[in-house]
Amino acid sequence: MKLAKNYLSIITGSLLVGYVILLLGLTHFEQKARMTSVIEQIQLNLEKRSAAMSYFYSVRRDDIRALVDHRAVTTFFANRDLGMSMQYGLEANLLNMRQAFEQLVSQRRISGKPMYLRIQFREANGNILADTDAQQESDIAAYLPMDPYAISILPQGSALTTQVLVAAPLHYKGRLMGHLLAWINHKLAQHHLIAADGDSSKGRILLHTINTPVLTTKALPIDSLGQGESERFGVWLLPNGGIAGRVPVADTPFELIGSFPPSGISSILSTRWFSASLLILATLILFGIWYTVRMHTNNLVLHARIEESTRQENTLKEKNQELEQEVVQRKKYEQELLLAREESICQENILKGKNQELELEVVQRKKYERELLQARNDAESASQAKSEFLATMSHEIRTPMNGVLGMTELLLTSGLTGKQQQYAETTHRSGQMLLDVINNILDFSQIEANKLKISQLPFDLQDVVEDALQIVAEQAREKGLELLSDIPVEINSNVIGDGPRLRQVLVNLVGNAVKFTEQGDIVVRASLVEENRKEIVVRFEVLDSGIGIDADKLADIFDAFAQADGSTTRRYGGTGLGLTISKRLVTLMGGEIGVTSKKGEGSIFHFTALFGKQIQVREPVAVSLDRITGTKVLIVDDNLPTRRLLLKKIEDWGMQATAADCAGKALKQLHEAASNGTPYALAILDRMMPGMDGITLARKIKANSTIADTRLLMYSARHEELGDTDWREAGIGAYLSKPARLADLRNHLLSLLRTNASEEDDVQATTSKATEFAQQGYHILLAEDNLVSLDVSMAMLELLGCQADVAENGQAAVDYVSVNDYDMILMDCHMPEMDGFIATKAIRSQEMKGDHVPIIALTADVAKGVEEQCLAAGMDDYLSKPFNQDELVRMLKKWLSVKDDGVQHFINA
Repeated sequence: MKLAKNYLSIITGSLLVGYVILLLGLTHFEQKARMTSVIEQIQLNLEKRSAAMSYFYSVRRDDIRALVDHRAVTTFFANRDLGMSMQYGLEANLLNMRQAFEQLVSQRRISGKPMYLRIQFREANGNILADTDAQQESDIAAYLPMDPYAISILPQGSALTTQVLVAAPLHYKGRLMGHLLAWINHKLAQHHLIAADGDSSKGRILLHTINTPVLTTKALPIDSLGQGESERFGVWLLPNGGIAGRVPVADTPFELIGSFPPSGISSILSTRWFSASLLILATLILFGIWYTVRMHTNNLVLHARIEESTRQENTLKEKNQELEQEVVQRKKYEQELLLAREESICQENILKGKNQELELEVVQRKKYERELLQARNDAESASQAKSEFLATMSHEIRTPMNGVLGMTELLLTSGLTGKQQQYAETTHRSGQMLLDVINNILDFSQIEANKLKISQLPFDLQDVVEDALQIVAEQAREKGLELLSDIPVEINSNVIGDGPRLRQVLVNLVGNAVKFTEQGDIVVRASLVEENRKEIVVRFEVLDSGIGIDADKLADIFDAFAQADGSTTRRYGGTGLGLTISKRLVTLMGGEIGVTSKKGEGSIFHFTALFGKQIQVREPVAVSLDRITGTKVLIVDDNLPTRRLLLKKIEDWGMQATAADCAGKALKQLHEAASNGTPYALAILDRMMPGMDGITLARKIKANSTIADTRLLMYSARHEELGDTDWREAGIGAYLSKPARLADLRNHLLSLLRTNASEEDDVQATTSKATEFAQQGYHILLAEDNLVSLDVSMAMLELLGCQADVAENGQAAVDYVSVNDYDMILMDCHMPEMDGFIATKAIRSQEMKGDHVPIIALTADVAKGVEEQCLAAGMDDYLSKPFNQDELVRMLKKWLSVKDDGVQHFINA
C-alpha cells in the first residue's frame, strides 16, 4: 500500500513537471516570435533614423568644407604670408570671414531657429581671429581634432549631449594654421529627426556618444537578429518590461537608442489562459508539498532523535577537548607573560637610552640654532658693510672723477692742437670708461640687493637712441665703423618711462657691438610690437657684423661676469656685467631680452620694453619744411644701409631723394637731371668712397658750370679735424659727422637750401649755450667744499655766462641766501659744519610764501635712497657727480625761467 502511494506520488509529480515544461515551452516560442517582430520594427525604425542623422551631419560637413575653401579664408592666409599687418588688409579679410560665417548661421535654420549656434576661426596658438559670438568664452583646446571635418562632442554635464562641434583643421602651404569650428544645436537636429517620421509613439529616440554607457539601470542583453548584425545593432530588455535598441550613426560619434515601453508590446498569452495556468500550477504545487511533508514527517522525527543522541555525545567529546586545549593554552600564556615581562624591562632600558640621546640632540640643535643665528647676523653685517663700503667708495671715486672728466671736457673746448686734442679725448674717454665700470659695479650690487628701480618720466625715444649712438660714436670712428639708427615715423616717440636706463641698455649693447666688430655697420632698429590708448610696446634690435658668439656661449651670455672669451689672454676687455645689468633693466621695463648669433656672422641683440604714452606733448618749435617740399636731393654713399636710411628720412621730410653708390654714377645722374631741366638742389656726399672720394667729387661738381649750383653737404663717418679746410676749399657748404642727430641733419639741409634773408632768419642756428644763458643774467649759488669739483663747476658756469657765488659749506649757503636773491642753488650734499640736507631745510624754512628757489642736489653718492633723501629735504632735483656740461645745461633749462619784461617763462617750455 505504501509502495503504491509512493508510485502514485512519483507519477503525479512527473505529470506536474511535464505540464510545467510544456507550458513554459509554449510560452518561450510564442514570446520569441513576438520579440522577433518587435525587434525587426525597432531595427528598421532606428536604421532609418540613423541614415537621416548621418545625412544631416554629412550636410554640416559640406557646409564647413565650403567655409574652409571660402575666398575670405584663403585670401587671409595669402595676405598674412605676404607680410600684411592687421592694420593694412588683414582686418578687412577677417571682416569678410565673419560675414561669411554669419551668412551661413542665418541661412541654416530648422523651424525658424538657427541650426548653428556659433562659428569660429581659431589660430593654432589658440588666438581667436573670427567669431560670430565673441562674447562667449570657449576653452575647447582639448576637443580640437586633427582629422579633417571630424565631429567632437562638448560635455554638458549630463548623459545627453546638446552641443556638437564640427571642426576642420586649416592648412596653408603644408602648415597647420588653425581650426574652423562650428557649434550645432543638437536639440534641433533631434527634434527634426523624430518629427520626420511622423509617429513618435513607438518609442523615444535618445542620442548618446558611442563611448557613453547606454543606460544607467541594469539591462538584460539579448541576441540581435540576422547574421553579422551584432556589431552595429543591439537590443536590450529593460527591467520594466520594455525594450531598448541601439544603432551607431555613420561617420559620427553618436548612437541612436530607441526605448519602447511595456505598453507598446502585446502580451504572449491571453489573460484567461494565463490565469487558469497559474491556478492549476499553484494547486499542483500545494498538493505536492502536502504529500511530501506527510511522507517525510515520521522520518524526520526518527532522524531527529538519532541526531540528538549523536549530538550530545559529540558535545561531551568537544567539551573534553576544549578543557585539554584550555590547559595547554594557559601554560602557553604563562610563558608568554614571562617573556613579555623580560621584553618590557629591555624596552624600558632602551627608552631610557633614547631619551638621553634625544636630550643630547636637543642640546646640539640649540647650539646649531645659536650658530646659525650668529652666522645670519654676521652675513647681514657683512652685507651692510659691503653696501656702506660701496657707497663710500662710490663717493670717494666719483668726486675725483668729476674733476678728471669735467676738466678734460673743458680742456677739449679750449682750442687745442690736433695732438693735444687727441690726448685730451683719450683721457676723457678713459675716464668715462672707468666711470662706466664703477656704475656697472654699483648697479650690479643694487641688482643683488633687489634695490634697482625704474622711474616713470616723459622722454623722447628718438633722442635717447641718438644719445646712445653719440656716446659710442668716437669709438666707432676710430675703427671705421658706421653707426645707423632706424626708428619708423609711425612709432610715437613721446613716451613715459626711464629714459636714462633705456639709454644705458642701448649703450651697453651698441658698445659691445663696436668692441667686437672690426669692419662693417652697426644698426639700431626699432619696431612697433603693440599699442593701445595708454601704452606702447617697442622692440629694439642692435645688429652688427662682428665676430659673433659660439652656440655654447649663448645660454650664459647674460650671466654675471660671463664673457664669450673668459680667458686671461682675451683680446677684449670688460667686467662682463653690462649684459647682466641690461637683462635686469629690460625685465623691470616689462620686456624680454635675447640674442641670435653665429660664429663669424655677427650678432643681433634684441629686447622689448613697455612705455606709457604721453597724453599732452608739447612739440618743440621747429623750422617749417614747407618751402623745401619736393626738393630734389642726391645721396652719394657706397654704404648700402646708410643710403637706405638717408633715403627714408629725407622722403619722410617731403623731399625727392635718389641715391648713387659711387662718384661716377653721381656725376652721371647730376648731368642727366640738369639736361632734363630738373637739376638737383642738393647732394649729400660721403667722404671715404672707393675710386673717387667725396672731396674730389665735390671739386668736379663745382668745376662744371652745368651742375655747379648744386649745394653740397659732407656726411662722413670720419670726424672733422681742427684745421681741416679741404672740404671748404672744394665748395662743400657744411660738414656733418656720422652718426648725426636727425635735428642736426635737418637743420643743415635747411641752412644749405635757404634762398633769401627771410629764410635765413627762419633756419638760423640756435644761439650758443653761453649766449643763451648770459642774456638772461642768471645768478646762481654754488655750495661746494671740494676744490676740484668747485673749479669744474665754476668753469662750466662761466662758459655758460652765468654769475655764480661760492659757499664752502651749508652754513655759508644759508647766510648767502639770507642776504641775496638767487635764480638757482647747486647744493653739495656732504659738506663740513652743515651738510646740504640741513642747509636745504633751513633755506626752505626762511622762504616767504610764494617764493621758491630751485635747489639742485650735487653728490657723488648714488646709493639707493639718496635721491629720495634729497627730495625729502626739500631739494627739487638730483645731479650725480661726475656730470658733464650737457647734463648741467639740461638741468638749468629744466628749472631756470626766462626773464622777459617781468614775465617768467620756462626755457624748455
